[in-house]
Amino acid sequence: MNFRIANSSIYFFPIFLLNYQSDFNFFSFFLLIFELILYVIAGIMTVNGCLVIHKTRVFHQNMNICLCSFLMQWFELLVGKLLVMPYQKGWMVVPGNDPSRTFADLYTKNASRMAVITSFWDCPLFVIGMFLISHYIVCAILSLVVLTVERSFATYLLNDYETKTVPEIHRILLVAQQIIGALISWLSCTVMIPVEAWLILIVLVMALTFAGYTYIWYWNVRVHKIMDSRHIFSCTKYSLQARFQAKENARSLSFARTVFSLATVCISSQAIILAVQTPELLGNLAVPFFYLLELTHTAYPILFIPLILLTVPSWRKKFFDGCVTIRLIKWFLAKRSPEVGFMKPRSDSKLETDEYFKQLNRLWT
Repeated sequence: MNFRIANSSIYFFPIFLLNYQSDFNFFSFFLLIFELILYVIAGIMTVNGCLVIHKTRVFHQNMNICLCSFLMQWFELLVGKLLVMPYQKGWMVVPGNDPSRTFADLYTKNASRMAVITSFWDCPLFVIGMFLISHYIVCAILSLVVLTVERSFATYLLNDYETKTVPEIHRILLVAQQIIGALISWLSCTVMIPVEAWLILIVLVMALTFAGYTYIWYWNVRVHKIMDSRHIFSCTKYSLQARFQAKENARSLSFARTVFSLATVCISSQAIILAVQTPELLGNLAVPFFYLLELTHTAYPILFIPLILLTVPSWRKKFFDGCVTIRLIKWFLAKRSPEVGFMKPRSDSKLETDEYFKQLNRLWT
């Protein structure tokens, strides 16, 4: 949504609704409770998913830390959403705007359709929340690049990457991600990067990331062919650590392919929907459409994290066995349909030993 700052500058922030629910009736209260419940569930899923990744340690430490960092950064989005929620729902009005007017838009060049912010100091929490949302979206896209670069290091340092922690890699990558994300967020919010260029940039980043994964996959397939050849024992180029690292790269690439596919589908679908939609086309459905879009964008960990954890067997077992909700469902089903089994007779080791020697004695007599 575009904002006019002091009737001079134009800013863009990735929110689509403003002042859309000023009358607080029963339906509004129900939607609010439902929305907050989804956020709580998403937060529990995020924390539980990070604990599973950290405790199982399926992949290298650098990759595990990067994954946990990507997932935990969702709380930045949550904080930003909670800061802008009172203004979006109309409980608090941004100074300079008509309290009875509802704004539902993505991007417009028509100044009459833009919301007005007389000064950043009039609504600092609202501005901070919008910038946090912008920063999170950029960092979420850059996380795919970070994951590609980390796996590139694992491929390049094949002989000794597994035996070393190399914490400098994930530290540099994560710090660079945050700094570059903040810079790109500022450029996009100040409309130094137009929205059209934003969409093109997203496509380029996804294409470069896909090319990087393709190259890493090709290199690891080549290493596997060398290790599986008949002359593997005469091959001195790859050590035992390299063979182990190559197998880990194969598992991580399978996992990364799933993450990349899910992220590509989510980002591409949202980009296409937002590119073709117009308030005139949506009409009276603009408010519920943008509401559902923002809700699914914020509560996505409820579906996204379980799908990721399903791709790795140890993660799947750890996550679903430790999930309280699933354990309650299993307990409820077991209580409703009691199991039928056979009672095993109690075994006494002394009786079994005596019987054994009796049979042995009969054979000798």
